[in-house]
Amino acid sequence: SATHECEWYSMHPDGDEEQGILECDDDKNVISLHMSNNNLSGSMPMEIGKMSNKMEVINFFSNNLVGNIPESIGLEMDKLRVVRFSKNNLTGSLPQSFSN
Repeated sequence: SATHECEWYSMHPDGDEEQGILECDDDKNVISLHMSNNNLSGSMPMEIGKMSNKMEVINFFSNNLVGNIPESIGLEMDKLRVVRFSKNNLTGSLPQSFSN
């Protein structure tokens, strides 16, 4: 199936970098979420793994996220192949579910 952007996205204020991009398959299942450099803060909700079982890429690079990476990401997103959480303030280990 073809990949294309969904109807939601935005650009970095200086116009150089995409800030919030969803890519979906033909059935509108979210397969890629790019949320880097958005100044997001707080912890990731435990339910984030339920966002899409078709998810292949999740990118929260360079935000202000804290706490642990939710186990649900590895459990529910079984097609996940790229995970990018660097440049945040996350603590703890990579969840055991990521080894599957």
